[in-house]
Amino acid sequence: MSKQANKTVIGIFVVGAIALVVIAIVVLGSGKFFKKTLKAVCYFEGSVGGLNIGAPVVFRGVRIGSVTDVILRGDSTKLIFTIPVYIEIEPDRLEIIGARPRQLGRISKHSSTGG
Repeated sequence: MSKQANKTVIGIFVVGAIALVVIAIVVLGSGKFFKKTLKAVCYFEGSVGGLNIGAPVVFRGVRIGSVTDVILRGDSTKLIFTIPVYIEIEPDRLEIIGARPRQLGRISKHSSTGG
């Protein structure tokens, strides 16, 4: 007759396999799953040649994020093409001094020009 399986060995094997999967996700994802990012979209009418998914987003020489998607969008009635480029910005790469806007992309009604 066959020998009955040892439940302790099976339990250790399962726990070890789960631990290896978690470690692989953290290492291969470079912590990407646990990072908070801001999503934004930039629209271009001209060429975006050389811009690919995964390309760095650089502002004044500082890498602040990466490109997540590039799409060609056409208006058939006006024959106008725009290219929305979706990006993710890493907030820990930015340091904002002074009052922060309530929402990114929104300009405060009170400006320094007196208007």
